[in-house]
Amino acid sequence: MLDVRFFLVMILCHDADLSMKTQVARTVSVCFALLRQLRSIRRSVPRPVLQKLVVSLVLSRLDYGNATLVSIPMYQLKRLQSVLNAAARLVFLRPGTTTSVRYFASYTG
Repeated sequence: MLDVRFFLVMILCHDADLSMKTQVARTVSVCFALLRQLRSIRRSVPRPVLQKLVVSLVLSRLDYGNATLVSIPMYQLKRLQSVLNAAARLVFLRPGTTTSVRYFASYTG
């Protein structure tokens, strides 16, 4: 018998026990890698361009397949939330120690 650790369904990665741990880990890893790349150009592009890049590259990746994340544990949700917080700090040029809740509120209206 083969030892199958995870399987792919519609490019979503599921663990053998369907805990979504692998999917969350991959998503967080890729999103932080993208944010690091965007951080290197943030002072070279206008803020609206940076916002569009963050939305198209990072937030769309977080949003993809989010219906499968309905019942994940809180610690995994916090990992995904940390990506959102880092994206807000990047767009609003805030240091890593700044809380980003009020910046989300000011941007969304």
